[in-house]
Amino acid sequence: MFRVVIGAVFIVSGFAKGIDPWGSYYKIGEYLDVWGWDIPSALVVLAAFALGSFEFVWGCLLALGCYRRVAVWLLLLMMAFMLPLTLYIVVADPVADCGCFGDFLIISNTATFLKNVVITLFLLYLAVFNSRVDGLFFPYVQWVVGGLVTLYIVIISMIGFNVQPLIDFRRFGPEVSLIPVDNDSEDDSDFEVNYEFIYEKDGRQQSF
Repeated sequence: MFRVVIGAVFIVSGFAKGIDPWGSYYKIGEYLDVWGWDIPSALVVLAAFALGSFEFVWGCLLALGCYRRVAVWLLLLMMAFMLPLTLYIVVADPVADCGCFGDFLIISNTATFLKNVVITLFLLYLAVFNSRVDGLFFPYVQWVVGGLVTLYIVIISMIGFNVQPLIDFRRFGPEVSLIPVDNDSEDDSDFEVNYEFIYEKDGRQQSF
């Protein structure tokens, strides 16, 4: 049961990132801006594709019981990086949210860290007991399963990158007006709406 639950978490997380690689690109860029790292855009795009694909593929393989040892240890290796990172964003609060589930599910930095603690504990348990429970596929066809789920996430990522995400999780979809409408006003020309955008970076604010 643990591997199905944890696998499902990584599947959702990887799918939300993979279906919208541009969203992952901008979120990674947000981290890099905070740290002052100047990384070539091509590498950031590659990282956006790789992160979503890695989570989705190995989440699927974990849930299905394929590569039972490798899947757990690779995901544990990922959590060895993600756990300190999410602790850092709880303490320093450099970004509004970690972007773990893209625009599909936005949770607080504290909830993100606690989630990663639970995931890590479950993966440590699976590191001991996962190989004792058989998977759904025979070992000699595991590579077929891995190849198919990899091909799937790469295809939908390419569509999301070059066209549009197949599923739009963003709050503002097409044809949604961002301008508030006052239904009580008989004549919209009687009032004027002014917008002020406040940009903050390095402790300085600028209004536009």
